[in-house]
Amino acid sequence: MIFLIIGIVIAAVAFGLLGIDGNSLRWKVCCRQAFSVIPLIIALAISMVAFVPTGCTGILTTFGKVEDRTVQAGINIIAPWQKVVKMDNRTQKQFIETQAFSSDIQQVDVAVTLNYCIDKNTAQNLYSSVGVDYYNTILNPRALEGIKTVFAGYSAEELVTNRVELSGKIAAIIADDVSEYGIQISGVSIENLDFTDAFTDAVEAKQVATQNKLTAETEQAKLTLEAEAAAERQIIAANAEAEANRIIAASITPELIQMKEAEARMEHGWVTVQGAGSTVVKAP
Repeated sequence: MIFLIIGIVIAAVAFGLLGIDGNSLRWKVCCRQAFSVIPLIIALAISMVAFVPTGCTGILTTFGKVEDRTVQAGINIIAPWQKVVKMDNRTQKQFIETQAFSSDIQQVDVAVTLNYCIDKNTAQNLYSSVGVDYYNTILNPRALEGIKTVFAGYSAEELVTNRVELSGKIAAIIADDVSEYGIQISGVSIENLDFTDAFTDAVEAKQVATQNKLTAETEQAKLTLEAEAAAERQIIAANAEAEANRIIAASITPELIQMKEAEARMEHGWVTVQGAGSTVVKAP
Protein backbone atom coordinates (compact mmCIF):
# COMPACT_ATOMS: atom_id res chain seq x y z
CA MET A 1 0.00 0.00 0.00
CA ILE A 2 2.81 2.42 0.86
CA PHE A 3 4.45 1.81 -2.53
CA LEU A 4 1.19 2.67 -4.29
CA ILE A 5 0.90 5.96 -2.39
CA ILE A 6 4.51 6.85 -3.14
CA GLY A 7 3.94 5.97 -6.82
CA ILE A 8 0.88 8.23 -7.00
CA VAL A 9 2.80 11.14 -5.45
CA ILE A 10 5.76 10.69 -7.78
CA ALA A 11 3.47 10.36 -10.81
CA ALA A 12 1.59 13.54 -9.85
CA VAL A 13 4.82 15.50 -9.39
CA ALA A 14 6.20 14.17 -12.67
CA PHE A 15 2.96 14.99 -14.49
CA GLY A 16 3.14 18.56 -13.26
CA LEU A 17 6.83 19.06 -14.05
CA LEU A 18 6.58 17.51 -17.51
CA GLY A 19 3.76 19.93 -18.39
CA ILE A 20 5.93 23.03 -18.00
CA ASP A 21 7.05 24.53 -21.29
CA GLY A 22 10.75 25.17 -21.15
CA ASN A 23 10.55 28.27 -23.37
CA SER A 24 7.52 30.06 -22.02
CA LEU A 25 7.59 28.49 -18.55
CA ARG A 26 3.89 27.94 -18.89
CA TRP A 27 2.16 24.75 -17.92
CA LYS A 28 0.16 22.83 -20.48
CA VAL A 29 -0.86 19.28 -21.27
CA CYS A 30 1.56 17.56 -23.59
CA CYS A 31 2.49 14.09 -24.85
CA ARG A 32 5.55 13.73 -22.67
CA GLN A 33 3.37 13.82 -19.59
CA ALA A 34 2.45 10.23 -20.42
CA PHE A 35 5.83 9.20 -18.98
CA SER A 36 4.63 10.30 -15.55
CA VAL A 37 2.54 7.13 -15.25
CA ILE A 38 5.70 4.96 -15.28
CA PRO A 39 6.41 5.44 -11.52
CA LEU A 40 2.75 4.71 -10.86
CA ILE A 41 2.88 1.48 -12.86
CA ILE A 42 6.09 0.37 -11.09
CA ALA A 43 4.66 1.16 -7.65
CA LEU A 44 1.42 -0.63 -8.53
CA ALA A 45 3.32 -3.73 -9.65
CA ILE A 46 5.43 -3.79 -6.48
CA SER A 47 2.42 -3.31 -4.22
CA MET A 48 0.61 -6.24 -5.88
CA VAL A 49 3.41 -8.74 -5.18
CA ALA A 50 3.81 -10.30 -1.71
CA PHE A 51 6.60 -12.74 -0.85
CA VAL A 52 6.18 -15.09 2.11
CA PRO A 53 9.32 -17.02 3.23
CA THR A 54 9.29 -20.77 3.76
CA GLY A 55 8.15 -21.68 7.26
CA CYS A 56 5.87 -18.65 7.55
CA THR A 57 2.17 -18.02 7.14
CA GLY A 58 1.01 -14.80 5.50
CA ILE A 59 -1.92 -13.03 7.18
CA LEU A 60 -3.83 -11.08 4.53
CA THR A 61 -5.34 -7.76 5.62
CA THR A 62 -7.38 -5.17 3.76
CA PHE A 63 -7.06 -1.69 5.21
CA GLY A 64 -6.15 -3.37 8.53
CA LYS A 65 -9.05 -5.87 8.50
CA VAL A 66 -7.94 -9.52 8.68
CA GLU A 67 -9.28 -11.55 5.77
CA ASP A 68 -10.67 -15.08 6.08
CA ARG A 69 -7.87 -16.65 4.05
CA THR A 70 -4.12 -16.84 4.59
CA VAL A 71 -1.26 -16.56 2.11
CA GLN A 72 1.08 -19.51 1.71
CA ALA A 73 4.86 -19.44 1.34
CA GLY A 74 6.13 -18.15 -1.99
CA ILE A 75 5.24 -15.28 -4.33
CA ASN A 76 1.60 -14.20 -4.19
CA ILE A 77 -0.46 -11.62 -6.10
CA ILE A 78 -2.65 -9.38 -3.95
CA ALA A 79 -4.64 -6.22 -4.40
CA PRO A 80 -2.63 -2.98 -4.12
CA TRP A 81 -4.59 -1.92 -1.04
CA GLN A 82 -3.96 -5.21 0.76
CA LYS A 83 -1.07 -6.13 3.05
CA VAL A 84 0.52 -9.43 4.08
CA VAL A 85 1.79 -9.86 7.66
CA LYS A 86 4.29 -12.69 8.07
CA MET A 87 3.87 -15.06 11.06
CA ASP A 88 6.82 -17.41 11.64
CA ASN A 89 5.73 -21.06 12.13
CA ARG A 90 9.23 -22.41 12.74
CA THR A 91 10.51 -23.43 16.16
CA GLN A 92 11.83 -20.38 17.97
CA LYS A 93 14.00 -20.06 21.06
CA GLN A 94 13.90 -17.48 23.82
CA PHE A 95 16.29 -17.11 26.75
CA ILE A 96 14.53 -16.16 30.00
CA GLU A 97 16.14 -14.93 33.21
CA THR A 98 14.12 -14.42 36.38
CA GLN A 99 14.11 -14.91 40.15
CA ALA A 100 12.09 -17.47 42.08
CA PHE A 101 11.78 -18.83 45.61
CA SER A 102 11.91 -22.44 46.77
CA SER A 103 9.46 -23.95 49.26
CA ASP A 104 12.00 -23.27 52.05
CA ILE A 105 12.20 -19.57 51.04
CA GLN A 106 15.57 -19.72 49.31
CA GLN A 107 16.02 -17.16 46.54
CA VAL A 108 17.35 -18.52 43.26
CA ASP A 109 18.28 -16.80 39.99
CA VAL A 110 16.97 -18.92 37.12
CA ALA A 111 18.10 -19.05 33.48
CA VAL A 112 15.73 -20.98 31.21
CA THR A 113 15.60 -21.65 27.47
CA LEU A 114 12.09 -21.85 26.02
CA ASN A 115 11.45 -23.48 22.63
CA TYR A 116 8.07 -22.87 20.98
CA CYS A 117 6.26 -22.52 17.67
CA ILE A 118 2.84 -21.43 16.46
CA ASP A 119 0.29 -23.59 14.65
CA LYS A 120 -0.04 -22.35 11.07
CA ASN A 121 -3.71 -23.32 11.10
CA THR A 122 -4.42 -20.91 13.97
CA ALA A 123 -1.86 -18.20 13.10
CA GLN A 124 -4.66 -16.06 11.68
CA ASN A 125 -6.61 -16.14 14.96
CA LEU A 126 -3.45 -15.43 16.95
CA TYR A 127 -2.73 -12.33 14.87
CA SER A 128 -6.36 -11.17 15.11
CA SER A 129 -6.57 -11.54 18.90
CA VAL A 130 -3.00 -10.75 20.00
CA GLY A 131 -0.88 -9.47 17.13
CA VAL A 132 2.69 -10.15 16.04
CA ASP A 133 4.18 -9.41 19.47
CA TYR A 134 2.50 -12.43 21.02
CA TYR A 135 5.69 -13.50 22.81
CA ASN A 136 5.86 -10.41 25.05
CA THR A 137 2.09 -10.19 25.34
CA ILE A 138 1.21 -13.83 26.08
CA LEU A 139 4.12 -16.24 26.21
CA ASN A 140 6.70 -14.48 28.37
CA PRO A 141 4.31 -13.62 31.25
CA ARG A 142 2.96 -17.20 31.27
CA ALA A 143 6.51 -18.59 31.27
CA LEU A 144 7.57 -16.44 34.24
CA GLU A 145 4.47 -17.45 36.16
CA GLY A 146 5.02 -21.14 35.39
CA ILE A 147 8.65 -21.05 36.55
CA LYS A 148 7.79 -19.42 39.88
CA THR A 149 4.84 -21.76 40.47
CA VAL A 150 6.89 -24.93 39.92
CA PHE A 151 9.91 -23.73 41.94
CA ALA A 152 7.69 -22.93 44.93
CA GLY A 153 6.84 -26.62 45.24
CA TYR A 154 10.44 -27.79 45.78
CA SER A 155 13.05 -27.21 48.44
CA ALA A 156 16.35 -25.63 47.41
CA GLU A 157 18.20 -28.96 47.49
CA GLU A 158 15.44 -30.61 45.42
CA LEU A 159 15.75 -27.88 42.81
CA VAL A 160 19.40 -28.78 42.31
CA THR A 161 18.78 -32.51 41.84
CA ASN A 162 15.52 -32.48 39.85
CA ARG A 163 16.19 -30.26 36.82
CA VAL A 164 14.62 -32.63 34.30
CA GLU A 165 11.46 -32.97 36.37
CA LEU A 166 11.28 -29.21 36.85
CA SER A 167 11.66 -28.57 33.12
CA GLY A 168 8.84 -30.99 32.32
CA LYS A 169 6.43 -29.41 34.81
CA ILE A 170 7.22 -25.87 33.66
CA ALA A 171 6.65 -26.85 30.01
CA ALA A 172 3.34 -28.51 30.90
CA ILE A 173 2.05 -25.44 32.75
CA ILE A 174 3.03 -23.02 29.96
CA ALA A 175 1.62 -25.30 27.26
CA ASP A 176 -1.72 -25.51 29.06
CA ASP A 177 -1.90 -21.72 29.43
CA VAL A 178 -1.11 -20.83 25.80
CA SER A 179 -2.74 -23.71 23.91
CA GLU A 180 -5.90 -21.65 23.28
CA TYR A 181 -3.81 -19.22 21.22
CA GLY A 182 -2.33 -21.97 19.03
CA ILE A 183 1.12 -21.68 20.60
CA GLN A 184 2.91 -25.00 21.04
CA ILE A 185 5.71 -25.52 23.58
CA SER A 186 8.50 -27.70 22.17
CA GLY A 187 10.52 -27.85 25.38
CA VAL A 188 11.95 -26.06 28.39
CA SER A 189 15.57 -26.37 29.47
CA ILE A 190 16.94 -25.06 32.77
CA GLU A 191 20.34 -23.64 31.88
CA ASN A 192 21.47 -22.35 35.27
CA LEU A 193 20.43 -22.09 38.92
CA ASP A 194 22.27 -19.56 41.06
CA PHE A 195 21.59 -19.52 44.81
CA THR A 196 22.80 -17.04 47.43
CA ASP A 197 26.40 -17.38 48.66
CA ALA A 198 25.24 -18.42 52.14
CA PHE A 199 23.17 -21.29 50.78
CA THR A 200 25.91 -22.39 48.40
CA ASP A 201 28.46 -22.49 51.25
CA ALA A 202 26.05 -24.50 53.41
CA VAL A 203 25.49 -27.03 50.61
CA GLU A 204 29.23 -27.42 50.03
CA ALA A 205 29.85 -27.92 53.76
CA LYS A 206 27.15 -30.57 53.88
CA GLN A 207 28.62 -32.34 50.86
CA VAL A 208 32.08 -32.35 52.48
CA ALA A 209 30.63 -33.74 55.74
CA THR A 210 28.73 -36.41 53.83
CA GLN A 211 31.86 -37.38 51.90
CA ASN A 212 33.93 -37.59 55.09
CA LYS A 213 31.28 -39.76 56.71
CA LEU A 214 31.19 -42.04 53.71
CA THR A 215 34.99 -42.33 53.74
CA ALA A 216 34.99 -43.23 57.46
CA GLU A 217 32.24 -45.81 56.95
CA THR A 218 34.13 -47.33 54.05
CA GLU A 219 37.35 -47.56 56.08
CA GLN A 220 35.49 -49.11 59.03
CA ALA A 221 33.84 -51.65 56.76
CA LYS A 222 37.23 -52.55 55.32
CA LEU A 223 38.71 -53.10 58.80
CA THR A 224 35.70 -55.20 59.80
CA LEU A 225 36.06 -57.38 56.74
CA GLU A 226 39.77 -57.87 57.41
CA ALA A 227 39.08 -58.83 61.05
CA GLU A 228 36.35 -61.25 60.03
CA ALA A 229 38.66 -62.81 57.44
CA ALA A 230 41.45 -63.25 60.02
CA ALA A 231 39.03 -64.83 62.50
CA GLU A 232 37.72 -67.12 59.80
CA ARG A 233 41.26 -68.25 58.98
CA GLN A 234 41.94 -69.00 62.65
CA ILE A 235 38.74 -71.04 62.90
CA ILE A 236 39.66 -72.99 59.78
CA ALA A 237 43.18 -73.66 61.09
CA ALA A 238 41.86 -74.78 64.52
CA ASN A 239 39.31 -77.06 62.92
CA ALA A 240 41.98 -78.56 60.69
CA GLU A 241 44.27 -79.20 63.66
CA ALA A 242 41.45 -80.75 65.69
CA GLU A 243 40.52 -82.97 62.79
CA ALA A 244 44.13 -84.06 62.38
CA ASN A 245 44.37 -84.94 66.10
CA ARG A 246 41.11 -86.87 65.88
CA ILE A 247 42.36 -88.87 62.93
CA ILE A 248 45.65 -89.63 64.73
CA ALA A 249 43.84 -90.65 67.90
CA ALA A 250 41.46 -92.86 65.96
CA SER A 251 44.36 -94.60 64.25
CA ILE A 252 45.96 -95.88 67.58
CA THR A 253 44.51 -99.36 67.98
CA PRO A 254 45.59 -102.23 70.32
CA GLU A 255 47.22 -103.95 67.35
CA LEU A 256 49.25 -100.82 66.62
CA ILE A 257 50.37 -100.64 70.24
CA GLN A 258 51.47 -104.26 70.18
CA MET A 259 53.38 -103.69 67.00
CA LYS A 260 55.13 -100.64 68.49
CA GLU A 261 56.05 -102.71 71.61
CA ALA A 262 57.55 -105.40 69.44
CA GLU A 263 59.56 -102.86 67.50
CA ALA A 264 60.78 -101.26 70.73
CA ARG A 265 61.83 -104.63 72.25
CA MET A 266 63.80 -105.42 69.21
CA GLU A 267 65.56 -102.08 69.26
CA HIS A 268 65.82 -101.19 72.96
CA GLY A 269 65.05 -104.28 74.94
CA TRP A 270 62.09 -104.63 77.34
CA VAL A 271 59.72 -101.61 77.25
CA THR A 272 56.26 -100.80 78.43
CA VAL A 273 53.84 -98.80 76.26
CA GLN A 274 51.35 -96.84 78.31
CA GLY A 275 48.05 -95.49 76.89
CA ALA A 276 47.11 -93.93 73.63
CA GLY A 277 49.97 -91.46 73.92
CA SER A 278 52.34 -94.37 73.10
CA THR A 279 54.82 -93.57 75.90
CA VAL A 280 57.73 -95.97 75.70
CA VAL A 281 59.54 -96.73 78.99
CA LYS A 282 62.75 -98.68 78.86
CA ALA A 283 62.86 -101.46 81.46
CA PRO A 284 65.76 -101.50 83.86
